[in-house]
Amino acid sequence: MFQPPSLLSLLAAGLYAVVACACLLAWSKGRSGRQPYWHGRVWLSLAAFFVVLLAMRITGFEEALRDSARAYL
Repeated sequence: MFQPPSLLSLLAAGLYAVVACACLLAWSKGRSGRQPYWHGRVWLSLAAFFVVLLAMRITGFEEALRDSARAYL
């Protein structure tokens, strides 16, 4: 049964969104500052990682994964 995310879970998701935006800002600043190409790829990868964490937190997948791991152990 799907339960809506709690207030703390939404706050954590908001922090994930802030970090993802900061990574995108670092990527854009690095492009204009003529940084090495791989720096931009790292910033974009980090932004994508935090967007995935954000989606997992909001959809409840993270909680379901935690519950299944507890049941397995």
